Amino acid sequence: MNNQTLSPKTINQYRGLAYKFYKGIDGDITPNSMATHLNSLALQHRPDVWRKLRCAISFDQHDKGYIEPAKRIAKQKYPSTILPTDRPYIAPKVKRVTDTEFTKLYQGSTNKNLKAALVIAKFTGCRPAEMLHIKSLDDNKFFIPSAKKTEDGLRGLDRTVQFDENIAHMLNIAIKVLAHLDPDKGQQSLQKALQRATKKLWPRRKKQIVFYSFRHQLASDLKSIDMSNKERSYIMGHQSTVSIGKYGNKRSGTGSCSISAGASQEEVNSVREIKLSDYFTEKLPSKDANIAEKDGKLNS
Repeated sequence: MNNQTLSPKTINQYRGLAYKFYKGIDGDITPNSMATHLNSLALQHRPDVWRKLRCAISFDQHDKGYIEPAKRIAKQKYPSTILPTDRPYIAPKVKRVTDTEFTKLYQGSTNKNLKAALVIAKFTGCRPAEMLHIKSLDDNKFFIPSAKKTEDGLRGLDRTVQFDENIAHMLNIAIKVLAHLDPDKGQQSLQKALQRATKKLWPRRKKQIVFYSFRHQLASDLKSIDMSNKERSYIMGHQSTVSIGKYGNKRSGTGSCSISAGASQEEVNSVREIKLSDYFTEKLPSKDANIAEKDGKLNS
């Protein structure tokens, strides 16, 4: 791989992919463990996504001076034994949901659980895995525990958000409707119900609305109003301002938003302000620095 031909954006993407890849390896990071882990990920990714990951690992190893491991990874082939039916189907998803589309989905469904989930997804922009864990508080506030919270506190943010009385009332009803669902199996059933509903309404669409679509739409709405990146990130449940840059588009926003941070300014300000360009060059915490130490064992 000619690393000099890669754009800075691609290099940053590759480093991010490699960083997450190494964290998924149990034990020492060696050429064998990398090859085994890369093969195992074929069950989770389509061939094109898997090949991009392979390129990222090969680039990162070459960039660190491990030339032979980089060549070995680059030559690795997508396992021929992996069939399309072996991988979970990941439907193409849209990142924008208009009010008209929401209304069609809501009014066209007879599934009360799905209707409740649509209300929660639209107004909170929560991650699907967080939907069945939201708690109602006083003063039209709601607590959303993060589904991506890590032990080191660097990812995922529990947050408290606030709405006007009318929307808070709708959310309270929706939460009560879904209260009987199992957190794991219930979320899967809601995903399937939404998939059936969108396919029925828009059978020719290649990209369909999923619950994450509402999260992207909320980010777009937040970007279209006067609000700091820290508050936007807090509402979205991010520990830093980096991730908000990957969600939504100001041009897709509605220019209005019903949600606000229901926490103190001190809590909102606790969100770390990091420029996207500095994301992959900032100092890694001690836990992640162990990965760098393990890399040294490659040539030992």
